[in-house]
Amino acid sequence: MLLPWRCLSKCYRLGTSYTVRPHPPSRVPLPHPASRSFTSTPTPLQASIPPTLPRSTYKAPTTLTGRPLTVVGAGTLGRRIALAWLTRGGIVHLVDVRPSQLADAGEFVEAEIGRLLRHVEGASRGSLRTFEGGLEDAVAGAWCVIEAVPEKLDLKTDILCQLDKMLPTDCIIATTSSSFLSRQVTTPSSPAPPLEAQSFFAWSNRRRIREKISDVLANVAHPERVICTHYHVTPDKIPVEVMPNKHTDSRVAPLLIREAARHGIEPVYLKKESAGLIYDRIEAAINREALSIVAEGVAEPIHVDSIMKALGHRTGAFEKLDRVGLDVALDIERRYANARGGHLSPEPANLLQGYVDSVRLGEKSGAGFFIHAKDDPRSNPDRLVYLDFLNGRIVSCNAAGGDPKIIVSDQSLPDGVAVDQRRGGSVLCCEKIYWTNMGSLTENNGTIQSCDLNGTNIQTIVPPGMTHTPKQLRLDTTNDKLYWCDREGMRVMRCNLDGTHIETLVQPGDFRVADNPHAHCVGIALDLTRGLVYWTQKGAMKEGAGRILRAPIELREGETPSTRSDIQTLFHSLPEPVDLALDETTQTIYWTDRGAPPLGQTLNCASVADAFYEPRTAEKGWVVADGLHEVIGLALDVEKCRAYVTNLMGDLYVVDLRDGRRTLLKAGGTHLTGVTFVKGGGWEGLV
Repeated sequence: MLLPWRCLSKCYRLGTSYTVRPHPPSRVPLPHPASRSFTSTPTPLQASIPPTLPRSTYKAPTTLTGRPLTVVGAGTLGRRIALAWLTRGGIVHLVDVRPSQLADAGEFVEAEIGRLLRHVEGASRGSLRTFEGGLEDAVAGAWCVIEAVPEKLDLKTDILCQLDKMLPTDCIIATTSSSFLSRQVTTPSSPAPPLEAQSFFAWSNRRRIREKISDVLANVAHPERVICTHYHVTPDKIPVEVMPNKHTDSRVAPLLIREAARHGIEPVYLKKESAGLIYDRIEAAINREALSIVAEGVAEPIHVDSIMKALGHRTGAFEKLDRVGLDVALDIERRYANARGGHLSPEPANLLQGYVDSVRLGEKSGAGFFIHAKDDPRSNPDRLVYLDFLNGRIVSCNAAGGDPKIIVSDQSLPDGVAVDQRRGGSVLCCEKIYWTNMGSLTENNGTIQSCDLNGTNIQTIVPPGMTHTPKQLRLDTTNDKLYWCDREGMRVMRCNLDGTHIETLVQPGDFRVADNPHAHCVGIALDLTRGLVYWTQKGAMKEGAGRILRAPIELREGETPSTRSDIQTLFHSLPEPVDLALDETTQTIYWTDRGAPPLGQTLNCASVADAFYEPRTAEKGWVVADGLHEVIGLALDVEKCRAYVTNLMGDLYVVDLRDGRRTLLKAGGTHLTGVTFVKGGGWEGLV
């Protein structure tokens, strides 16, 4: 029987005969089907495996007894593969150039082997030997060598070529690549042009990499023994996807499938090559939809992951993307598009590319779709303290939004917060948290309180009757003062850290006469170097009459808080400006605005470096980040160019001040108001 050369990958074994899908002629002779046999009785899975290509030099081993299986690469995946093959008393060799990886792998195997053996019927512990450096000793006598090095095409190609040259013809070479096809890792790759988000997918659709058989043979002498085995690790199972390429000898896959099943590994056979195999293609489709949801503004990454976990996924799409690396994820999308001409719409492509351009690559860079702080508080001691308005709680968390701890409860509408982390000495009020309680909005009964960093020793600094509705709070550690805005009291005020010497600095209205929303003072910032105080007057809701003002901290002689002539209006006609923060080094003022879009629900910034300004109106160019909903609290981490903001939806965001990208650290559940950033440095009170 004569069959076309190109139809070989379309032949399927059905019982003892072949069904052939015809192609145009160009015939070569093949052995009669009856003359071929498997080393064991064909299973339904083996029955779908196509026949061997002509001129195969692979020789199936007559026995596996005493022959090791070698894993190249002792990283996260390699050590798990080695573990999986240690369940039937066999020998496993594990090789890596990094001694630390081998040591970690050995500890991992010792910790996990007992649990795994309990899940495999008839199991007996095998023998693990580790090799540092070269491949030659590690692969000696192996019946199968599994490449488990990082997903880098040049590295994989180099390793496979070395293995092909040194291994006997009865040894299988398995690559663990999930996004490179075997034909790619057995042939030199062409460099891709520079990736630009808007042109990337157009390029990938125009140019498809289609390697010729001559290219493969020029680099790998025996492609017929190369196969892809892609492992997955779950708590109870170790599935492996087994994918031959079009040159793979038909005896390779059945042998791997038989031995994998015998070791408690669950094999899944693929009838043809597919970039991404089965599961990763499904997962990639989920990721594309998740990216589209965020790019279209439908939801935040944390919300997408939340619903996925609620419906049974162990991890969310964005959590996985950050773990893989956003640059790697983007590169994988390129390969998928190469292989299948797939299409990711421009919006999610631009979203992913933007993160890569900003070097926000996920866990490995410390930030991606989420902020990633190390678990050890000694190496990442930065903390946030924020206020749970409705539940009356003061809460601490790390700078990534994790490790939340309730410090104080049962407060009356807390709104502004400041932390004094100085240690002891001559200042009795160090190592304290200060906060404002708004109290009843119709009564003059707001308070300012303090406690130790661990939440004990709560004291009332400013008692009811001394401030009406205290809002944002600022700490002056140079002069041991507290500054705050009193909204319904229509004042900017200050006192000593122990609550003595309460004084009013600015008073645009008098609550004892009449309430005036245009005179409500809300947010406050200090420039101690220049001796200035900044504050917001929010104005009535939806009137667009908000203002940001400043004045010297100290009153001129002969003037009163209500008759000051040195107040300067910097910005007017703002939607509803709320909290303030000042970067004294760059003389940049930041503010949150909870008014209506497009200029409201935003984080904004503008320069205040000059000594005098004509009042300026709202400008779109001032917006750093939008879509922040009922945004209130604001704190800066100047060193890392970040701002932390809270809103009345219960969200806690971090915003990259360089590009305006926002990351949701905590989603919903209550109202959040004030927030402050606490730089680490050897104190443990909040940790």
